[in-house]
Amino acid sequence: MPIWTKQQTSAIEEKGRNIIVSAGAGSGKTAVLTERVITHLKNNVGIDHLLILTFTNSAAAEMKERIRKKIKLIPELKEDLEKIDTASITTFDAYALSLIR
Repeated sequence: MPIWTKQQTSAIEEKGRNIIVSAGAGSGKTAVLTERVITHLKNNVGIDHLLILTFTNSAAAEMKERIRKKIKLIPELKEDLEKIDTASITTFDAYALSLIR
């Protein structure tokens, strides 16, 4: 289990509001956001109730894959695993376009 900084822990555990994680390359943004999603799933917030936005398609794909791998390790999240491919894990641009359509 990673050792999180105070700021990372805050981003993972913050409840009841949206967050933005902004940091340099290689600082652990994707790991922190993945852990945040898993924390929400463990607290009975379904993957289909989350909106996860990134700036690039590759970052969105990486996020989805990391979440999928973590969910596979937690049997009680099987229902979320079945929904991962239709979950709202996408780019800001793709999400905005989906709203316009």
